[in-house]
Amino acid sequence: MGTTNNSRIRLSAATRAVLGTAATLTVLTALGQPDTSLLAGGFTVMTSALAVDRLGTLALGAPLYLAALAAGAVAGPYPVAAALVFLPLIYAAVHARLHGPIGHGAGVFAFMGYFLAQFTEARAADVPQLSVAVVVAFCAVLCTGVRVPNPAEPSRAASRQALQVTAASALAIAGGHLVSPDHWYWAVVTTWVVFINTESTGEVLRQSVRRLVGTVLGAAAGYGLATLAAPYGPLLLVLLLACMFGMFFTSPDAYWAVTFFITGMLCMLLALLDTFSADVLVLRVHETALGACCGVLAARLQSRDGYRDHDRPPHDG
Repeated sequence: MGTTNNSRIRLSAATRAVLGTAATLTVLTALGQPDTSLLAGGFTVMTSALAVDRLGTLALGAPLYLAALAAGAVAGPYPVAAALVFLPLIYAAVHARLHGPIGHGAGVFAFMGYFLAQFTEARAADVPQLSVAVVVAFCAVLCTGVRVPNPAEPSRAASRQALQVTAASALAIAGGHLVSPDHWYWAVVTTWVVFINTESTGEVLRQSVRRLVGTVLGAAAGYGLATLAAPYGPLLLVLLLACMFGMFFTSPDAYWAVTFFITGMLCMLLALLDTFSADVLVLRVHETALGACCGVLAARLQSRDGYRDHDRPPHDG
């Protein structure tokens, strides 16, 4: 009964996320917004589905998201400044988990808003236009009731975990710039994700492996599908929404599959933006591997202070 109920909750969440994204893209297209705004709107709906469990989270998260987006756009032209701003933001976002679901959601909004600015290469002049897309997306979220089914509990180890994630992110930023000055943020996202809901070095390692496996498989499948569907824009959009549905419907216990759909969604998005290539996908795999290694290294080096050296029994097969 519990498994069936969880499946229904995930089905509802996935359906609402897809409907919210479709509504956002429809409105922004009708308003004549450029591709970057469409990307920002769809990304915002996805972020909200990951972070929102109640109206209060959205009320707090929305202004944080816009503020982080603006900060990322202002710092974007200056790589060193962008990194220096990102690190304290990451620390604050993780530390906010001390305050339970609302703190967790607010942290996700802040992190993702800054990430969006880097991903879209936004500049200060783009902020007003992107803000319109974000507001449209938040309205769609309110109308469709997008929410995350299992909000996070308060984390007593949030302070120590914040230091670990920040240290891992610093390594990821440095290494990511060496691999690609333009796509270093993919490494940082990986270090952020591999620490979510983990309490030991072994769990960080397992989460890292799942992230990498899902990325590799998703890149291979996504490349094939995007190549075949590239001449047909509407088909690419349908496949993108299908990947989004799969991401939210898949149980978090099968995190490799969640990552598979995320990477597939990225492939369709890049194809829609005419920036799709095998080189970009290979670069994503490299940055993901780097970010995972930084996360494991940081967890291992600080295990005596934060994470346990021993593992809990695995909870996802």
